[in-house]
Amino acid sequence: MSKRIGLVLPTGLLAAIVLEFAAPPARAGGPTAAKIQAIAAAYAQDAVQNGDTVGIEIGVIYKNLPPQYIDAGVANFIPLHLPNHPETLPFTADAVFSIGSVSKVFTTNLLGQNVDAGLLQLSDPLSSFEAAIGTLPPLTAKVTLQDLGDFTGGFPDYPPLCTPTPSPGCIPSVRPTYQAYTAQDLAAYFDHAVPMNYHVTPAKPATQVPVPYHYSDFSIGLLGLLLGDPSNAPFTNAALKNWAADVRTEILTPLGMTHTYPLGTNTLPPNPPQIVQGFQPALATASVLNGEITSIALTSPGAGYASAPAVTIVGGGGSGATAIARLTADGTLKSIEVTHAGDDYIAPAEVTFGSGGAKAAVIVQNGKVVAFKILATGSGYTQAPGVQVTGGREFIGRDATGIAHLDDGRVSYIEVTGGGLAYVQPLSVIVAPGNNTVENTPVWAPAGAIGSSVHDMLAFASAALGNQVVNGRPVPAQVTKGFEIAETPYACSVGKPDLSSCPPNDEQSALAWFVLPADSDHHVPEIVGKDGGLPGFSTEVLLMPSEDIAVVVFANSRQTVTATGNPSHEAELVAHNVLYALYYGL
Repeated sequence: MSKRIGLVLPTGLLAAIVLEFAAPPARAGGPTAAKIQAIAAAYAQDAVQNGDTVGIEIGVIYKNLPPQYIDAGVANFIPLHLPNHPETLPFTADAVFSIGSVSKVFTTNLLGQNVDAGLLQLSDPLSSFEAAIGTLPPLTAKVTLQDLGDFTGGFPDYPPLCTPTPSPGCIPSVRPTYQAYTAQDLAAYFDHAVPMNYHVTPAKPATQVPVPYHYSDFSIGLLGLLLGDPSNAPFTNAALKNWAADVRTEILTPLGMTHTYPLGTNTLPPNPPQIVQGFQPALATASVLNGEITSIALTSPGAGYASAPAVTIVGGGGSGATAIARLTADGTLKSIEVTHAGDDYIAPAEVTFGSGGAKAAVIVQNGKVVAFKILATGSGYTQAPGVQVTGGREFIGRDATGIAHLDDGRVSYIEVTGGGLAYVQPLSVIVAPGNNTVENTPVWAPAGAIGSSVHDMLAFASAALGNQVVNGRPVPAQVTKGFEIAETPYACSVGKPDLSSCPPNDEQSALAWFVLPADSDHHVPEIVGKDGGLPGFSTEVLLMPSEDIAVVVFANSRQTVTATGNPSHEAELVAHNVLYALYYGL
């Protein structure tokens, strides 16, 4: 039986969020498994309570313990006109989720398998594939398969839109279907594409390859189509379907991944499993003066609203505050206006470090700080900064205390040394989501159009850790070797691509995976990971191979714009916090 924890909030869409934590298997009954559950549950609960995501699912591999699964919030909403159906459905470990760019590491595993089998070499240039792609510009012809995989080919994330000025291989919309923009169209783009150096402004044509790192969906999209076109004939969409078939036969079937679909959730078979809906709810913060809510500021306008959403003010120790949302014509929020200021509210606790740029928030349970959530790691720290917590509690309490830990000059984790007393649940503004998002499957699906479940992705992560048995079956040697090749760093992600000149604490680029080098000074092992995001979805897979730890997080909310101008990526925040908490806490 699963353990079920009820979280009751004020009236509104999320007035009764149920947090359901999968009961650990029999072998996982000890204190370590219980602590894994508690660590992950704290961050899952926080993400939903703060309105940062509608729902979240976390999967954890920790050494030789069975996988652990923790979920919070809801995976989708059931139309109210359907009789005898619940209004919402929780996440489950087998629910299918759009994993976005995490699809790339499936494609690079296939590349690694082909290299291991001697069918391809990482040094093979695109000129070897001109029968499939077409005649390429001279420097483009020198780009290698490795350059495509580690993002040093000098290609943009996507080609330009065809409006207002059409160009060869331009895309008719942001994410056209593979029927509307075909493999031949993608080839037409590369027939005219020139590698660019995007580390200068404005970007300039490169004079040699590899080019400084620049993330590119189109690079991996081309790589996947090349892997799916063994005939080396002019590209057709058959290359895309062959790639999907190879993912299934060479990865999914051997690893027992029965809830993964390599052409996205909109190509599922009849009677599919539960499908997670993606949302782009607005994000907002409230200001407090003399116990009253004085204003609410939007940090993300959200998207997909057909009517003004409900706004719920929770936490802060007060009561009575209400607010209404105002919409723009394009389905985003224009503003949130306070209609009643309420009484006795307390602003959230502030966590300060001095200089360095790190930011954190507190997670509160039963009046005490039980964890710190790192919001920004900062950089350039030569020694762990002091941690000061102020506010966020009633006057009779005492401040929480913590010790910061570093990884390569960044604050990676704050250990709670004292939980304090009389903390109130941090003040949050929860904006109900609008309509769920629907994503097309594009011809560059090898870069971002796989649907999978947390259960399956933990199997994938286990194999990526090098474990030899996954889902009760032996991992084929070629799959293991594919991961080894794909997870090897090949380029520096900052500055010059030459790995030998990469500063020791800078991120490195493997084949679609990112690699954070080990920090021997602070005893932090190497971390390998991949993030993914589509409108309404964010995904993160993190591996700590030397410790046999993996964390997979699915969050079904991803905002379009935040105060910093970047998409919100709740899965990334939660995954990094959980990984470091497991490493330090256990």
